[in-house]
Amino acid sequence: MSQGESTSLNTDIDAWSRVEDLWFEDADAVSRAGSKLFRLSRCLLSRRSPVFNDILGIPANATPMYEGCTLVHLPDGEEEATLFFRAIFNLKRDQCLQKSKP
Repeated sequence: MSQGESTSLNTDIDAWSRVEDLWFEDADAVSRAGSKLFRLSRCLLSRRSPVFNDILGIPANATPMYEGCTLVHLPDGEEEATLFFRAIFNLKRDQCLQKSKP
């Protein structure tokens, strides 16, 4: 990240807010769309999306970080990203429920 990007990152960081139902404390990647933040599983994102697989395959020391997690800036709008992530995690939740049934 260049010095200009770092300055930009620091000046608008106060406007960022978490999407609470898509913020998992034990997750290891943070995605940002507009002013919305999503803390999600790298593994699940990589498996569900070839784009995220490529992005998250970049070594951590070559990407910006947020709260100790890889930070991915998305060009998508806040609403589109929220809907996309909810769709992915509904699939995950349903799969977990099916696996836990006797």
